[in-house]
Amino acid sequence: EFLNDPQDMSDSYLKKYQFHEMSEKDFQVEKKFYVGCDFAVSKADMANRTSFTVGGVDVENLTHITNNRVDRWGTDEWIEQMFLIQVEYEPEIFFVEGGVIWNSVWPMIRNEMQSSGIYMNFEVLNPVKDKATRGRSFQKRMRAGTVRFNKEAEWYSSYEDECLRFTGYAQARLDDQFDSSATLFLGLDKIGSLSEEDFPEEDEIEEEEMRYYAMTGEDRNVHTGY
Repeated sequence: EFLNDPQDMSDSYLKKYQFHEMSEKDFQVEKKFYVGCDFAVSKADMANRTSFTVGGVDVENLTHITNNRVDRWGTDEWIEQMFLIQVEYEPEIFFVEGGVIWNSVWPMIRNEMQSSGIYMNFEVLNPVKDKATRGRSFQKRMRAGTVRFNKEAEWYSSYEDECLRFTGYAQARLDDQFDSSATLFLGLDKIGSLSEEDFPEEDEIEEEEMRYYAMTGEDRNVHTGY
């Protein structure tokens, strides 16, 4: 969607910072996942899309952007995406911005959790209207070099392009993926740093796997999927 877009990126909010690629070790390291959300009102809202940025935080407090999902979904479709993300990543928290959209969809999500038996944790953040202010934590972490990206993923190229087009003062044609990333880092700022105590020991993982096998009868590792 950026083809033939004349927008100058010389004043990009993130242009001076390196988008570090996830290494093989980064993919393997234990992480706790969190999701930043940016909602669009409806499928007919051609100016905006709904975006979900999935970030995994490791014991060194590096954030690994492992997935980003964005589209012009209808409300029921993007609620479905949230449940799919929950099943795949089991995130600790979905960070959402409070306001009219969240207040209108929360009863729908609550009812769906009850009927499906799939539950999500939400942290409702105070709305920040100024996008440059909202993205400050994202910018600071990029400056510190503590963000890694899954550059092998199909979604990544358009994600980086969109983030680089955000200037902080000029309206980008598309900035939803930047907004969901900014919300993710605002939420991570709120919960603070993780420590080794936040991650399970090997014996705790083994006990969890044994409980899983006993309940399901499946011969499968719940963490690796194999």
